[in-house]
Amino acid sequence: MVYQRLWNYSTLWRSSSSCNRTFVGDALKQRYRNVCTSEDVVALKALSVTSGLVSILSVLFSALVCIPGLKIQYFSLTLFAIFRTAIYSNLSIAIATYYPLKHFGTLLEIAMLVANAISFVRYPLLSLVLRSFGGNFTQVRDK
Repeated sequence: MVYQRLWNYSTLWRSSSSCNRTFVGDALKQRYRNVCTSEDVVALKALSVTSGLVSILSVLFSALVCIPGLKIQYFSLTLFAIFRTAIYSNLSIAIATYYPLKHFGTLLEIAMLVANAISFVRYPLLSLVLRSFGGNFTQVRDK
């Protein structure tokens, strides 16, 4: 029950995160416009800050997953939902910033194809862990 409620709250946050991301990006751009005159430099600085925030979320999630405890895992699930939304929106912003807009759809599709191909590997790994290691995800045991 707690898991379901937590997932619902994280889904609600994710649905509004693209709006929040544009507010954060716009606020950063406005701040950097006061310092820089080049619009390209402003966009790159704002992108570097949001990329740094995504990296911090990634490290925090990775650290929390290693800590046993159900309440911490609930928090790490919520953090993962936030991180996943942030990384995908940051990918779109990076492609739009670095490359011409006429190539945006093609480049985003290539990036999603690579991400999905890597994500596809998790299913064989899951069945390997469940069959060969008795469902133990924390360590590989000698037989």
